[in-house]
Amino acid sequence: MEEMATKVMAKINSIQITTILRSSLLLTGLAPLVVAVIAAAPLLDDDRFNLAMVLGVLVALSISWLLGSLVVNGLFMGAIKRLQDFCLQVKQGKYDGFDDLPGQGLINSDENEFISLMRDMGWMARLIKKREQELRASIAMLKAAQDELNQSNACLAEMAMTDPLTRLYNRRYFFDHLEQECAHMNRKPQSVSLIMLDIDHFKIINDKYGHQTGDIVLTELSRAIEKTVRSGEIVARIGGEEFAVLVPDADKDGAVHIACRICREVREHVFKDDEEQTFKITCSAGITVASQASVRSADKLCKQADIALYAAKEAGRNRIYFYDHQYGPIEVTENGNGYQNMS
Repeated sequence: MEEMATKVMAKINSIQITTILRSSLLLTGLAPLVVAVIAAAPLLDDDRFNLAMVLGVLVALSISWLLGSLVVNGLFMGAIKRLQDFCLQVKQGKYDGFDDLPGQGLINSDENEFISLMRDMGWMARLIKKREQELRASIAMLKAAQDELNQSNACLAEMAMTDPLTRLYNRRYFFDHLEQECAHMNRKPQSVSLIMLDIDHFKIINDKYGHQTGDIVLTELSRAIEKTVRSGEIVARIGGEEFAVLVPDADKDGAVHIACRICREVREHVFKDDEEQTFKITCSAGITVASQASVRSADKLCKQADIALYAAKEAGRNRIYFYDHQYGPIEVTENGNGYQNMS
């Protein structure tokens, strides 16, 4: 569109219509004078005639140039200027410039050529405007379709990595991320901690209060766990009533502190059934920590955390066990000041 307008303007400017018209009118005015001079050749010996002839030529030149300029400016310059302005207007994306032309749509062979040219340019401009509007509409439709597709893909991605009930990460996403953390740990000197959590006597809760209440317990417990973790720590539901927390770059004390804080939050949370009866629950936890020195794999970390969790269950539940690489699972206790010690 801009290229078309630029070419039209360049063509009009290169032709130099006004110069050609002025020169043509000047030659037209001088032609009779030249003929008269040739016809009066026998009188060239008369000095007075020669002076009169020179003066006449100068006057004829002046009058011809003046009349040529007046004719060109009066008849053509306005139309040419309007064409140039319209081309510049089209270049700027504005297409309404020749709507007031007389005889729109009529075919007249005697019509002013400039008016015909302006009408054709106006028609082309309206056609460009229509095509531009259609193009913008198509772009808007494509953008809307792209946005809808992106939203659908985002929803699918979220569905693929989250648990539909608790809205936590699911088992697949969690263990994929655990694999990445272990690979990253093997390249850089850092540690990674894994905490496995299991609700105590969850089957009794389902049998006593119903599965709907059991779902509420899972959902509220998920929110309680989320409250206790920090940014960068990943919480996931990896089984029916089993949860996992991945704590990157955390040592033994940090992992134990997080596990104790989660279990305390769960113990203190008050749940309600459909009849607004309140009850509380507890959970058991198993912890393991891998450092660069141990170079643990994701499978080994999960196995160690499961061993510690099983030990907590076997010891009577509502307990936290830490897997020591030398001594195996060791129980974690909390003293009155809230600090954690391992017995």
